Amino acid sequence: MKHIDAVLKIDTEDLDEFHTKYYIQEYGEEYMKERIKNKFWFAYPALLRITFELEFGQKYIDFSANRDKI
Repeated sequence: MKHIDAVLKIDTEDLDEFHTKYYIQEYGEEYMKERIKNKFWFAYPALLRITFELEFGQKYIDFSANRDKI
């Protein structure tokens, strides 16, 4: 896969304080403990979205915004 190293690097980056608090509120502290310990955040659909964004850039961002009616 062309962007696998970049995508996995993005997935293991530390979350900022805002997102850490948000995810704890949304999913609970136990759920987040495992993710913080093992440094993984995204499910497969999000990893695929990141891959498309890296491959196609703004074209994909525009496409997905139009598709999702955002």
